[in-house]
Amino acid sequence: MALTIRDATRKWGAEYAAMCGLQKYFPTMNAQSHVFWVDGTSTVGNDAAGNLGQTPDTPLLTITKALSLCTDGANDYVFILDYPSTAPAETWPIAIEKQRVHIIGLLNGPIPRFKIVAPYATADTGVFAFDINTTTETYGAYCEIANLIMGCGDASSIRGAIECHQGGLWGNHIHHCGFGLYGRSSTNSKYGIVLGRSSNTYALGEMLYGLIEHCTFGTLISEAGIVVPEDADSGPNSCLGTVIRNNHFHVNSGDHGIDVLHTAADFGEGGIYNNTFELDGDAADGEAVCFASGAKGSVHGNAAWTADGAIPSNNPFYDAGSTNMSWGANIRGGGVVTGPYLATPTNI
Repeated sequence: MALTIRDATRKWGAEYAAMCGLQKYFPTMNAQSHVFWVDGTSTVGNDAAGNLGQTPDTPLLTITKALSLCTDGANDYVFILDYPSTAPAETWPIAIEKQRVHIIGLLNGPIPRFKIVAPYATADTGVFAFDINTTTETYGAYCEIANLIMGCGDASSIRGAIECHQGGLWGNHIHHCGFGLYGRSSTNSKYGIVLGRSSNTYALGEMLYGLIEHCTFGTLISEAGIVVPEDADSGPNSCLGTVIRNNHFHVNSGDHGIDVLHTAADFGEGGIYNNTFELDGDAADGEAVCFASGAKGSVHGNAAWTADGAIPSNNPFYDAGSTNMSWGANIRGGGVVTGPYLATPTNI
């Protein structure tokens, strides 16, 4: 028998009832949407076939299981109550192959509370992969990932924590997540988010009209916080319409905050706005935002500085000769504006 709102509130509290506005127990809200609870540390939960994980008292143990129960296009929610420091029996990377699925870590604070680390074993792997299921012909679009710390389990990781393994992946929203953070062990990865793929095992990846905002990218990332991979690893519309805004990047010397390597990448109708970049060094141009020759994008309102507050002598906002860039007013160091951007990339 379906629970009433009063019964649910008495049993689990008002916060539970508020979060479950779409829960099946309240069919007057939306009879098609469900909430699935995951607690990888639970001693009473399980992934058995009879457990649907639809109350906090009977959680599932893995996100993989929760996603298998989600309905394509139904706006189902996966709430993560807790997650173990040692990785559970997930299928890595965790494939997101259905539309309108929301994966939310609870108890968010100044930084996310729970970390999800893909173990580095015999094969390197990321945490989440937006993908297409060729059997059901469903695909990961219009999805949400929030309030989680993600990374791979070894400093030599060659993967991104989140990757796009197919083309045509529309409208995904990644926000309030952490990548490569000190104080959160085992969050190493080569990239935080890959708008494409980082291995030729997968088809050409794309993230169209996506939104990445309010994330933190730390120095345990070994190459770039967000990357659009080189031509062979990206689809023809790798980042069309995608907006990257209001994120913070702490960048190692010689690395990049945002690295657009695909020479045909085009952020048309999207762009890179209002991000902050703390640079550990001043060794090269483009340590904040770097565009390959031929790539296109709008870059405005960003700020970059070295760790001691000095004005970088090199240009943190750089393109290697793109002719259709839209460089707005970006700031380096102590309030020095780098735009309107001149045709020669190194002229600031």
